[in-house]
Amino acid sequence: MADVRAVGIDLANEGVVSTTQKGEPVDPSTAKGAIRYRLNQVDE
Repeated sequence: MADVRAVGIDLANEGVVSTTQKGEPVDPSTAKGAIRYRLNQVDE
């Protein structure tokens, strides 16, 4: 699971995904417990 979180942090820092916990935005590098990843909209 640590690998998943590390990749998630990288994607969040690049703006590819946003992370939430209990419906509220969180910083994935400091959040404790389960977090959700959501793809951000990409304008093409």
